[in-house]
Amino acid sequence: MSRALLLAAVVATAGDCRTSLAPERQAQATLATDSAEYTVRFEHGMYRATIGYTYTNRSDDAVSATHCHTPPPPMLEKKVGEEWVRAYSPVMLMCLSIPHFRIAAGATYRSALHFVAAPPRRNMAPVLEVESVPGTYRLRWALRAGSDPEARSAPVVEAISNEFRLVER
Repeated sequence: MSRALLLAAVVATAGDCRTSLAPERQAQATLATDSAEYTVRFEHGMYRATIGYTYTNRSDDAVSATHCHTPPPPMLEKKVGEEWVRAYSPVMLMCLSIPHFRIAAGATYRSALHFVAAPPRRNMAPVLEVESVPGTYRLRWALRAGSDPEARSAPVVEAISNEFRLVER
């Protein structure tokens, strides 16, 4: 991959994409992790963990997202004081795969966030965007309502997972 394309992918994922959604938009989906605690290992200069999750689309319509070969992963957030802050955003490829990623109305999707991040202030990407690993976390996943993720007029359906702990060993 060229450096320009890699830089474009990092820049594209670096912005804070939070949206303020009405509670009814959040109630249309559930996102749950498969454990209350995950162990993060430090191997080959990177933090690594696998966080399993299940997304259930409780709406009457599909939800969708554009992607490049694999569905876009949820965002990992850490509780710092009373605030939730982005802790990790993976580097994502910038191609467009067809058909779009979709979860049908009433369907359940199971996957895992493969967390691989360099420590802060290293010249590597992706990077851990908080000062330390141990703490309370959650996943946040925003998908577009409907089968066409490029329909910008369609509302965003956001799901926030249960809280869980990351511990470093």
